[in-house]
Amino acid sequence: MNVMSGAKSFEGRIADRMGGTHVRRDNFGVSAPDVVTDDLVVECKLRAGLALDTWMTQCEGYAGSRVPAVVCKLKGRHDDNAMICFRLSDFEKW
Repeated sequence: MNVMSGAKSFEGRIADRMGGTHVRRDNFGVSAPDVVTDDLVVECKLRAGLALDTWMTQCEGYAGSRVPAVVCKLKGRHDDNAMICFRLSDFEKW
């Protein structure tokens, strides 16, 4: 499986789990989201390494029965630009 088909397969699985539509496009010069639902627009990123995974593991160690969430932002940006991340399985239950 090449990188492109792996990413597209991931997008399709996420669309299925979120009850959304996988936006397929033939022309990659045209910008479009990967998945859309009634309430969300989702951009899927498939990477070999991601620091976020380490941060989430740390947060899960503290969470107990609560839902772990990681909030991150770039230095110098306003807090309103911070991003909150959940594991998909926690998001589905929440």
